[in-house]
Amino acid sequence: MKQLITRVPDDVLDACKRRAKAEGVSMNMFVNRLLARAAEVDERGRELDRRIAEAGLTVVYPTPSRVPPTLDEVLEMTRGTGTAVLDELLAQRHRNR
Repeated sequence: MKQLITRVPDDVLDACKRRAKAEGVSMNMFVNRLLARAAEVDERGRELDRRIAEAGLTVVYPTPSRVPPTLDEVLEMTRGTGTAVLDELLAQRHRNR
């Protein structure tokens, strides 16, 4: 059996101590169970990914055909279009009062 030394934020350590005490186990036992569960979940995720790929159900999202415009580009493209949308929104608010 190997030893693991790690740094943990104080609040995380305090929470682990409370949980270990509530479960009636040592910190060593609590952390070992926690790490084992995390490793198991990771393995199940990899197994699920493998099965999805084998079934041909992997989703591949297409790469956008172009890069979206920057804020400066949008502002330039809409320059001079006026305030029609804002005016209509304000008018609707006024009518709904």
